[in-house]
Amino acid sequence: MVSDICWLPDLVIANNLADWEPYQEMLYGIFRSDFIDSRPVYKGIPVQIRKHPLDDGKEEAFWHLTTVDYHDGNGRQPDIRRCERMKWVRAFIENSDCNKPECLDCDGMLVWVSSKHGHSKHGTNKPRVQMLLEDEKYMIVLEPRESYVLLITAFYLDRPHSLEKVLRDYERVKAEGAA
Repeated sequence: MVSDICWLPDLVIANNLADWEPYQEMLYGIFRSDFIDSRPVYKGIPVQIRKHPLDDGKEEAFWHLTTVDYHDGNGRQPDIRRCERMKWVRAFIENSDCNKPECLDCDGMLVWVSSKHGHSKHGTNKPRVQMLLEDEKYMIVLEPRESYVLLITAFYLDRPHSLEKVLRDYERVKAEGAA
């Protein structure tokens, strides 16, 4: 369901997956514009991306926004739902506190800080800002640092149990008074 939320950009549709390379380059152009040439700000703090390791000349953060790791030894594979929503990542960050009256179809974004998250390859369990637009089943994850906020990933929740798990985490944090 792609709603009429006033700040939510249109999807970047792949018209022909046989032309994957031009589509990927178009996505990288959006990523570059949104996170390298300029940077979003979250609550007055600049958002940074993970640049290394570079793969095919593209930053690690780009791959986290466009691919999924199925842990099957085949590396990261393109995820069309992540790709289509490339323009949404910056929009989420910049509109995380949206309560605009003109957004009639928007119940607002759920935003909470959780220190309970999956395995980190960096061995940390730092608090992470979770942003979920429930109707769209899409979320992004940020990690506050000393002088910036690190973009971790963004993804579409394509399975009902995945969305339920995220909502349980939100409700747990909310019950603890931290949401």
